[in-house]
Amino acid sequence: MTLWLTDQIHAGLAGIDAAAYERVDPLARRLIDAKAPGLAGRVRALPAAVIGAGWPERLVRELGLLWLLARAHDRMDALDAPVAAAVRRHVGYPTATADVLAGPTQADDWTVLGSTESEEDRITTRTTWLRGAASTRWAAIFDFKAPGGPPLPMRPPVGATVRGALAFYPDGRRALPTGDLTPTDPAGAPAPSGCAAARADRAARCAIDPWHVHHPVLVTGRPAQAPTPHLVDADGAAVPVRLSDDAWWLLLAASGGAEVTVAGLMGADALEPLSVIAGGEVIAL
Repeated sequence: MTLWLTDQIHAGLAGIDAAAYERVDPLARRLIDAKAPGLAGRVRALPAAVIGAGWPERLVRELGLLWLLARAHDRMDALDAPVAAAVRRHVGYPTATADVLAGPTQADDWTVLGSTESEEDRITTRTTWLRGAASTRWAAIFDFKAPGGPPLPMRPPVGATVRGALAFYPDGRRALPTGDLTPTDPAGAPAPSGCAAARADRAARCAIDPWHVHHPVLVTGRPAQAPTPHLVDADGAAVPVRLSDDAWWLLLAASGGAEVTVAGLMGADALEPLSVIAGGEVIAL
């Protein structure tokens, strides 16, 4: 892995945007064969970094994170336990479902604040994002569908609140229901949270997991086009938002020009909204 990364820097990045897939696919296939699916996934995601303006900076950042992950894996015995766990997770070490269900659980009233789907190698992955009313803990339930396999299981829709217990994987985010999740009364509106708090929350997670990509947050603010879509909080701080045109207009309509709370995934560059909470209602974006 480190040899391939060194070769990319020595060869230079000029022209990689025209043939990114051809440069990364052979390595990704070798990593799959080496039972490192997490690393393979990050390598296969590199072509997305070379789309649009500013791609050299994004690509160098991603290559640097891959270098850090490969070197950290080489010296895992010297790492603190939380960092070593993050390395194993991002490389792709498996975790048995039985071990997760046998571990500690968190009971709460969980509000569904987002749902996303993606497809890679013909495998559909759906992620359902929930937040506990009492614990304020985030949880992500992953479901997978292979070609010819059974359909994705039913999950509560965005805006629903369910009661039940979840068991968490070692990352403290991915979760499995330990039983039925039963519908219950909607949870109260979350407390307002500004841009600075959202960034600090993500920074705290990245301190023990530098490869953390999408961090779930709540940000309260007013949507503004200045000149690109932003969310501006009461202190005047702003965070860029990345979403489709249709979702942007829906966010503007839901806000009516006033403050709203947006649930989304905070990345290094922008917030990717999942839903907006306005007037006590959760609206999927």
